[in-house]
Amino acid sequence: MLVATFNMKNSYSPANPKNWIRRADAATELIRKRGLDVIGTQELTPRTKDYLERKLEDYFFVGESRGSASISDEYNSILLKKEAVELLGEDTYALSNDIHKKGSKFLLDCFPRICTVAHIVFEDNMYLVINTHLDNLFSHNRKLQLEVLTRVINLEKEKQEDVIVMGDFNMHLTGDLKKFEKQNKLVDAVPSILGSSFREFDRKEPIDHIFIPEDTMKVDNVLYDTNKYNGINPSDHYIAIAEVSRKK
Repeated sequence: MLVATFNMKNSYSPANPKNWIRRADAATELIRKRGLDVIGTQELTPRTKDYLERKLEDYFFVGESRGSASISDEYNSILLKKEAVELLGEDTYALSNDIHKKGSKFLLDCFPRICTVAHIVFEDNMYLVINTHLDNLFSHNRKLQLEVLTRVINLEKEKQEDVIVMGDFNMHLTGDLKKFEKQNKLVDAVPSILGSSFREFDRKEPIDHIFIPEDTMKVDNVLYDTNKYNGINPSDHYIAIAEVSRKK
């Protein structure tokens, strides 16, 4: 299974190199070229989502928006390749004290933060896929949001499912994120040796992660797509792509 996490950069930037209209074809071409099965997106705005849904007819788009003001509304949509993946169920949760209240958030969060959930079948195996985007300012809020993610895993996971959690966590694999990984018996498919996943600022290590079960799944290959498409960077983040499979 080819799994990717992709912060697509929101479509609100007026700066010319980052403007969505300039990047739209590059982002679309990247997804088409890579033939990805499951993609967790971040900063997907209504405008971006509408465009990609028209261009990427081979994909399901799963998930509701975070429910903030229209000028800043975003999705953590999961894209599923129709010919490869069967969708069994989906949901969207708020990363807050009230996970079922759309638009709710923790104190000091600038925006509501969410996670999108998809129950899928791939090659006769069942998976719980969760995609998210954590707070970019406060480590305490990220800690609270990770606790909610663990709660969602426990709430949604069926016995026969393997869990895949991906997204822009806005943190390296240390401290609270390492605790989350260990608590949920996961392993990060995006190694620190790949370096920064943020194209425009060298944070030394990834902030975009793909977690898989340490006991039942393995990473066959992993990379960043660092290419430009038609001379354009698709986003200010690199897309992280992991080829994963079940252990025999």
